[in-house]
Amino acid sequence: ATFHFVKSFTDSTVPAGYGPFGIQAIGGQLFVTFAKQLAPDNQDDQAGPGNGYVDVFNPDGTVAKRFATRGNLNSPWAVALAPAGFGGFSRDLLLGNFGDGRIGAYDPTTGGFIDFLRDGTGNPIVIDGLWGLTFGPSADSTALFFTAGPDGEAHGLLGTLTPK
Repeated sequence: ATFHFVKSFTDSTVPAGYGPFGIQAIGGQLFVTFAKQLAPDNQDDQAGPGNGYVDVFNPDGTVAKRFATRGNLNSPWAVALAPAGFGGFSRDLLLGNFGDGRIGAYDPTTGGFIDFLRDGTGNPIVIDGLWGLTFGPSADSTALFFTAGPDGEAHGLLGTLTPK
């Protein structure tokens, strides 16, 4: 098969110095994460608290809404919608930060921050170099799979998180 470029799109209200970082289709829309780019060459992200935006686009490339702005975002990359049985974060939108390795739960309608996923001692779970998030293939799966590049992306990691 051959492919051809159709068009590009972006949100002109995202501040200069930010670039698209991740994308996920959920519910017929595209969730696009933006990370602050590391000057001068803009080839990598500049991790840091508040360095991120998340927009929702319609499939035709028009902006539907700004979903999340700065706050707890830190080079957001991964996006996943939690299933009904995912503990206290059931049906929340999960945003994985590459910058600090944390996974934040957000209200899927308002984009309001709820909390970070936490370990058994109450501390936010931190996955060094967090890349992707996805739930298991069955509709009732509560297994949250992740990929990461720890040690400055020198290694690869695949793992699973489940609620207690």
